[in-house]
Amino acid sequence: FVRCFARYKDRNMYILYDCVQTLAEYARPELAKPELVDTLMPALIARWEKVQDQSREMFPLLECLAFVATALGNRFTPFAKPFFMRCIRIIQNNLEAGASVASQPYLDVPDKDFLVTSLDLLSSIIQALEEPYSSELAKSAQPNMFEMLAYCMKDGNNDVKQSAYAMLGDCSIYIFPQLQPYLPTLLEILLHQLDLSHAAADPDTACRVLNNACWSCGEMAMRHKDGMAPYVDRLLSKLALIMFANNVPESINENAAIALGRLGIGCHEQLAPHLANFAVPFLRAMQKVSWTDEKGHAYKGFASVVLDNPQAMEQCLLDFFSEMANAPGLFLTGMQDEGPLQNFERVLSQYKGLIGDGWDSYLHNLAPPQEQALRQLYKW
Repeated sequence: FVRCFARYKDRNMYILYDCVQTLAEYARPELAKPELVDTLMPALIARWEKVQDQSREMFPLLECLAFVATALGNRFTPFAKPFFMRCIRIIQNNLEAGASVASQPYLDVPDKDFLVTSLDLLSSIIQALEEPYSSELAKSAQPNMFEMLAYCMKDGNNDVKQSAYAMLGDCSIYIFPQLQPYLPTLLEILLHQLDLSHAAADPDTACRVLNNACWSCGEMAMRHKDGMAPYVDRLLSKLALIMFANNVPESINENAAIALGRLGIGCHEQLAPHLANFAVPFLRAMQKVSWTDEKGHAYKGFASVVLDNPQAMEQCLLDFFSEMANAPGLFLTGMQDEGPLQNFERVLSQYKGLIGDGWDSYLHNLAPPQEQALRQLYKW
């Protein structure tokens, strides 16, 4: 591959980028070996320095580098800054060109693929580097990275918005302290995006944007906790409508439910009065989700809401108990305090106290394997 970078003509470079991207995707740990990093990166850097910002070759190169950064992980750190800052510059130039077209329609419309591929590489770098390094890059970016992200989240192109909301979620996970001061602005934009009417014009791409918006909302809620309080009522309204919708892919119902559950981690008291209105569709959506950390976080938050308003679960308490019984034991213990185990046990203890002498009889309403699993997994 490295020899090809020196020999291939420009028109063959697209094929080479695709090959390197595939290698990075399927040989992640191996590619991070020092001898391979020292062989591959100089060839990519040489090409990076040759390609102009306005060249269409930048698209496959940025896409290739995103996969390489992910594969190399923190081994990408020594190379990250020039790539990161150039992406910032490309985004800035594209946004400024777009603003010029708005006031001067005779100008050429900038290609949005520059935004998409630059945002994707920024996301990959933020994921790949250890937090101090990615935080420093975000902090030193000029112009401000989060202000430009806000513009991209409002862009009229769904591909741009899809990448922007993916980056918002990644920033929430990996560099939340840097993101936090900009949340008031970004959450208002996100609230506008959490609207099913946006999916009508172009259902395929709009649904991908909606999916990423729901996911990023959940990631922010996980970390901002009670800082989400000013937005809870509006988020509940938006997420509930998405969760109830039967004209969108199930993955969107599920991501909306996960986001709503995670919102309960820091804002359960505000959600509790509304529990009876969303518990049934929440559980229906969550039953289809595999037991991942995201599901565990969502159930931790949902259980906190239940603890604040146990009477609201009258219609679906057995469904909730069934879900608890279906949770893998290793999953519950593996998540430790981050997961739902302790809250599940608090819920069971609370209902045991409320139901009193009829507790054992009530549990017999579960299928025998589920009742057995519930008794084995939890203490109450």
